[in-house]
Amino acid sequence: MAKLSFDPNLSPLPEARELWNLGRRDESLALFRTAHKEQKNNISAILDAARALGSSYQIKDAERTLNKLRPHAKKIPVLNLMMGQVYREIRRPDKALEYFNKAIQVIPDSVDALVEAAQLLERSGRPEVALKRIHKALSIQPDSHLLQIFHARLLAQTSQQEEAIKLYESLLSLPNLTQGLRCRALHELARLLEPNNPTKALQLIQEAHSLRIDSSSPLLGRGETSTQQALKLGNEVPKGFYKELRDQIPSSEQKKIIFQIGFARSGTTLLEKLLTQSGDIKDAEELDLFGLYIHPIATGTLKSYLRNDEESELAVQFLRQRYCSGMEEYLNASIDQHWLLDKNPSNTVICSSLARIFPEAKFLVMLRDPRDTLLSTFFQYLPLNPESISFIQWETLIQRYCDTMQAWIQLRDNLPADSWLECRYESLTANPAEELSRVYQWLDMPGTPDSQFSPSIQKFVSSPSYSEVAQPVHGKRIGRWRDPAYAKLFDAETQERLAPIMQQLQYEW
Repeated sequence: MAKLSFDPNLSPLPEARELWNLGRRDESLALFRTAHKEQKNNISAILDAARALGSSYQIKDAERTLNKLRPHAKKIPVLNLMMGQVYREIRRPDKALEYFNKAIQVIPDSVDALVEAAQLLERSGRPEVALKRIHKALSIQPDSHLLQIFHARLLAQTSQQEEAIKLYESLLSLPNLTQGLRCRALHELARLLEPNNPTKALQLIQEAHSLRIDSSSPLLGRGETSTQQALKLGNEVPKGFYKELRDQIPSSEQKKIIFQIGFARSGTTLLEKLLTQSGDIKDAEELDLFGLYIHPIATGTLKSYLRNDEESELAVQFLRQRYCSGMEEYLNASIDQHWLLDKNPSNTVICSSLARIFPEAKFLVMLRDPRDTLLSTFFQYLPLNPESISFIQWETLIQRYCDTMQAWIQLRDNLPADSWLECRYESLTANPAEELSRVYQWLDMPGTPDSQFSPSIQKFVSSPSYSEVAQPVHGKRIGRWRDPAYAKLFDAETQERLAPIMQQLQYEW
């Protein structure tokens, strides 16, 4: 067995990482492949290549690459942790948890392994087990503020809200709590206080957002640019365009794809989990496959959606194949036998691109009262990116909402009537069985869908709303915006800005 080394700075690894961070994924992947080929015994080259392959939806190659480290894990126990982290990043949570548990067995005091395992358990609907991992981690690092915040969050998920509130308040009283952790604690405490003390909760959220604004400048404007590009491309499309494209595709080549879209916090995860828990519909949850690797703006493959010359059609065929191949790698199954549900709210603003590449696709759109949607999004803690950066200021959040939903309305007006269906959060929570049956009928699917979650199903959830997924379907969050605590948010100016989009979505003040 060859001896392994660990050299993350050996050429061309630094250059490959830089290209990856710049979004030049294909060039970066080529360099990672070269490094792995030339440095067969360099742990860093193996891990980086596997990570890049998996993130590029070449997951089988990624797993084969990682397997080269398995025989060495007994002599180098930390490899279990490293391999688990790559499995997590390439969307293999079950495999990742397996390796984190191995790491805990051979390195019992590994806080990193304990935290990694706890995060996966939490997102898989097992907060009680996650809590045990965090208790163990705290016994090793009792003064870790990060662990204490994680502890508080798990307490809240295991019906220990009062203890969680006290812990958050204690942490927030510390002058040495870092800005990032303070922001996280403010968000999580606000969500606990909001049902009974919305005024205090809003104050905490506004304080958290003010902290994040200081660190957001590198991302400002990037989301708006891509949004305007997407709207411009969609505006070029005349009536009947997508139907004409659909009719040109032989029935044998048409894909059974459902793009589930809608603004953040509109109930997309609720609908997705109800539809896919039986297994009749394959679930692809919040993948960046289309946005990063298919979307014509991101890939530079189509300058206009109206072009249908040979070059454009070759580009479309390439993108279709790339999408299908990547999705089958992710699912580890063919996408031809069942409906595929590709749920990602971030795809809403680029929905015209979805239709240009897959004109035969179905569009399932989740709608929720814009005021409740905006309020819920404002309260949600999200990692900062070019999209979520607009969520931390009320004015930019409203603009982002209007632009995003306008992209859908723009597409809706150009799609064949049988290609889209809007599902309202208010209807879904009031009568889930009826609403789900309506979706099944639209898809020409037999049978009756389950209208409640099965408590025995413990699946990993990527969505930020993972902690809410296993709760019974309810409508307790409907009409929150009416609380007097939020009156200043929904002033006359906000009403004026929202009025046109609300009318188009058939909501009234």
